[in-house]
Amino acid sequence: MTTDKTTERLRILAEAGPALFTLAERQALLERACDYTLQALGLEAMAILLVDREQNVVRIVAQRNL
Repeated sequence: MTTDKTTERLRILAEAGPALFTLAERQALLERACDYTLQALGLEAMAILLVDREQNVVRIVAQRNL
């Protein structure tokens, strides 16, 4: 990984913490986490999944570009 990429990823992560901390609504937090993760890791798509143990299913609760 180049130094420029590393620096950019660290900048994104440094920005993400305080920005996510200000979000009170869970869905907004999950969606913003998707955005930061895509940027920081250079991904094209991603999803956050939660396990609903009562119904024994896995749900996509936030996604980008799927």
